[in-house]
Amino acid sequence: MAVNLTDIHKDPFDRMIIATALHNQAKLMSVDGHFKNYPELHGHLIDT
Repeated sequence: MAVNLTDIHKDPFDRMIIATALHNQAKLMSVDGHFKNYPELHGHLIDT
């Protein structure tokens, strides 16, 4: 799933975190400014 994400952030560990949250239909909280640019995270991201 991480390889299918929009190519915004190249950090493989951040991409795995995002993919895991999406797979588990979980909310994700992050201070990483790149995360809010992922359209896949719409409705899953709790922005700090």
